[in-house]
Amino acid sequence: MPRDRRIVVEPAEAICEFSEIFNAPPPVLWSWLNEPDKRRLSAGPPGPLEFRPILRPGGRTAVGAITHCVHGTKVEMREKVLDWTPFDYLTVEQDNSPMGIVQVTFRLEPI
Repeated sequence: MPRDRRIVVEPAEAICEFSEIFNAPPPVLWSWLNEPDKRRLSAGPPGPLEFRPILRPGGRTAVGAITHCVHGTKVEMREKVLDWTPFDYLTVEQDNSPMGIVQVTFRLEPI
């Protein structure tokens, strides 16, 4: 089903921008961005993280999917997938109460 519009945070619109080079093809990195158990393992310090899938349209991460992320006992974040094109980019809305709501785009670019 075609989308009416793309939702992408472009670098010129971003509050901050990060980039990293990984020695892995986009499909492998895509699974680490979208599978809750892999995200937990890749998050690293400051402490234990838990990514709980709340809503999975069609049983997987896709537009409309919601994940609840728990950082220890006092910090929580709700993340909703706004747009995605597998192996290319993923845009999410993160509700980091009390810090507010932000949109984040993860873009994979083979080099």
